[in-house]
Amino acid sequence: MTGPILLPAYFFLSQNIEEQTIQQLQSESNIINLSSMIVRLSSGLQRSR
Repeated sequence: MTGPILLPAYFFLSQNIEEQTIQQLQSESNIINLSSMIVRLSSGLQRSR
């Protein structure tokens, strides 16, 4: 009896985890992009001095 009930729940959970992982990866790449932009900006500022 537990089989048919567990299957949709497991499917829902795995989908939810997948979405969270994708969001985490996107935010990490955003942070990497931001930090590289900051590095470029600061090096540009040092050159202009």
